[in-house]
Amino acid sequence: MAGFYLLLAAMGGGITYVLGPLGIPEVGEELPAWAIAALVVLNLTVGVMLYLGFYYYTLKLVRGRTPSILGDLLCPFRRPLAVIGVAVLYALAVAGGLALLIVPGIVVALAFFYAGVALIDRNLGVLEALRESSRLTRGHRPTLLLMLLFFTLVDAALKLSVLLFFALVPLTPPPDTTTGLVADLLSLFVITPWEAASFMCAYEALLEEFHRPEVHAPI
Repeated sequence: MAGFYLLLAAMGGGITYVLGPLGIPEVGEELPAWAIAALVVLNLTVGVMLYLGFYYYTLKLVRGRTPSILGDLLCPFRRPLAVIGVAVLYALAVAGGLALLIVPGIVVALAFFYAGVALIDRNLGVLEALRESSRLTRGHRPTLLLMLLFFTLVDAALKLSVLLFFALVPLTPPPDTTTGLVADLLSLFVITPWEAASFMCAYEALLEEFHRPEVHAPI
């Protein structure tokens, strides 16, 4: 597991930290336009595939199996066009919903939440994965929303605790970038695995419920 976390931090976590939460580098004014474009493309391709691979790796752990870095974490790289296709369609659908009203955007995001995982786990096509996610989450989207809000609040509380620690403890005040890096690393190694395991447990439960012959997903 140590090697897995190091790889995640070096590849996926590193990309996320460089680009910032909105996909725009914090030092964007110091970078040429081509570098910013390259970083954004890297985040939307390699970053997306590593993110999905991390969830698929976690799913294997949830199922009691022994995952591997090459076979599971990097599994999305075997179908790069399909993974990117799902990510692009997901982003466009959510953006379209948000353009109308906030609520439709949230509903769409929750409906297609498991599209990427279903794409890899069940070896589906792009549109099939979107439909599968919509079927699995039907009737359970409020619960998924509450889970997302919970982990968002926990992550914010953790980062706030780090800031307060450096502000109150009588140590040499570190630079702002160091404080932010410590907070991001704690979030990456503590909150991210917890969140991924929780959502993969939910995915597994939804699969079992929906695909039992005598049970259909609630409307």
